[in-house]
Amino acid sequence: MARPEITDDSSPEDSSPKEGQIDDTNVLISDIGDLYQSGSYSDVVLEVQGERLRAHRSILASRSNFFRILFYGGGSKTSDSDVPIKDVSLTLFQRIFKYIYTGRIDLRDFKNEEIFELHKLSDYFGISHLKLSLKKYLQRTINQYNACTFITLARIYKNEELEVEFLKFIDDNAEEVLDSNDFRTLSSEVLQEILNRDSFYANELVIFREVCRWVNENQNKLNRDTKIEVLSAVRYPIMSVGEQSQARESQLVRSDIISAAMQLRRNTWPQDKPQLRGRLILDDRIRYESHSSPLPDLNTIHQSRGFAVRYMEIGTNMIRLTKPSFVNFINITLWDPVESKKPFSYYIEVSNDGQNWKRVIDHSNDNCQGDQELWIHPQIVRYIHIAGTNRSANALFRIWRLLYKTKD
Repeated sequence: MARPEITDDSSPEDSSPKEGQIDDTNVLISDIGDLYQSGSYSDVVLEVQGERLRAHRSILASRSNFFRILFYGGGSKTSDSDVPIKDVSLTLFQRIFKYIYTGRIDLRDFKNEEIFELHKLSDYFGISHLKLSLKKYLQRTINQYNACTFITLARIYKNEELEVEFLKFIDDNAEEVLDSNDFRTLSSEVLQEILNRDSFYANELVIFREVCRWVNENQNKLNRDTKIEVLSAVRYPIMSVGEQSQARESQLVRSDIISAAMQLRRNTWPQDKPQLRGRLILDDRIRYESHSSPLPDLNTIHQSRGFAVRYMEIGTNMIRLTKPSFVNFINITLWDPVESKKPFSYYIEVSNDGQNWKRVIDHSNDNCQGDQELWIHPQIVRYIHIAGTNRSANALFRIWRLLYKTKD
């Protein structure tokens, strides 16, 4: 069933009645709210957990798809004066009942579980404005201290949309979430789901230590297999040798697991192997550092296009991302101040440690010009190197954008 869209086309000029207009909206709201309080002119009684609530069919139907279908449409419409409402908490239904008449609800005394239950009920009763407002409230109030509770409740109430958003929040604030007491309230299933995400980026030793704290605080509820599964979700091969030694000293991890991780660390594994972690920033520029000198005159010219322009000369041609990040799109411009139509040849390679490189773009034997929008296989990178070849060996490259694009 289609839900009405909420739009707000008002402007500051609309905040007061125009000349010749009367606006008694507040009186109207007050009068309808009085009907909720008194039940005057009611034509139906809602029975909820033994409580009888006098109501008005037309008001309920105008505010709720559930009641509109119940009273005025569908094959099972009812004309009964008494209508039972089953499987709903009286306390929460009274809050919804009041919202239907007044458009107001005070969440300050609500527990987190009650807000998620209220969101579920607003969907069940087809009160789209309340559902949207509750969603926005949860989006505003999530923080590092309650994020793990929120993701747990989203799973309990099977709210996949909010679950995706909360997981993204946890990814984006991994270090702060790890440090919170809330992190240690996670179930083993949700904890493993979070740890298995490549986009849950933090220092692996920090992750290991917080997982150890989780194990210690949940010791009485864990069996041996669950403990092993949780500790196995830590990615020991991406720790440094010193960090691996510290993990071994904890005696929570079997020595052979650390030995295998050390062996893998000494070898080179593919850059796109899921063992790595990195930030996932969707459709927004990824921050990076460069030792190149900007060209102020060209920067001024291109400010009107709204891009954060970076320049890089071959010879100091290394970009270092502020943190390892998912990248699948690189935008550069090929330009020569003397020969405007000069062809360029180049290749691009990426790395996570600045030592082991993987070539992702190869135009070393091609003639390229102008704006280059380059898609690569999605992968986690820390360093990007652009090298001119042939006549372009000493050329000037302009770096526009690095992104993980989901659009286009």
